[in-house]
Amino acid sequence: MDYKKFEIEAYFEEWIMQRVHDGDELIKGYKALDEENEMDEPTYNYIMEEFQDWVQPVFKDDEEAAEWVGSASNLFAMYRFIMEYDDEIIFTDPHKIVWWYVNILSNDIVQEWMRNPKHTYAN
Repeated sequence: MDYKKFEIEAYFEEWIMQRVHDGDELIKGYKALDEENEMDEPTYNYIMEEFQDWVQPVFKDDEEAAEWVGSASNLFAMYRFIMEYDDEIIFTDPHKIVWWYVNILSNDIVQEWMRNPKHTYAN
């Protein structure tokens, strides 16, 4: 499912540029992983945690999360997507569904960036 993935990628690009501007040495100095190297877990975990903390306020509550999703059918599609990822997660509110959805898509976005890091983006 790629619903809003472009928007999440834009949030990530904005976050990367902000981190570079703020002098985040880990981000500024990060080089692409070689095909032979395994995932750099500490860097991956750092990026995921920091990015999630940065993007989370976009979805402050159920109402804002539901507005971002756009419709009940999109929300149910997100829920089904999350269930494919982990069928033991149970949700009772749109905010948590959106948080998990963004988290899952962010995983792919971060891994893609780590394979081919860009530190600036053209508008």
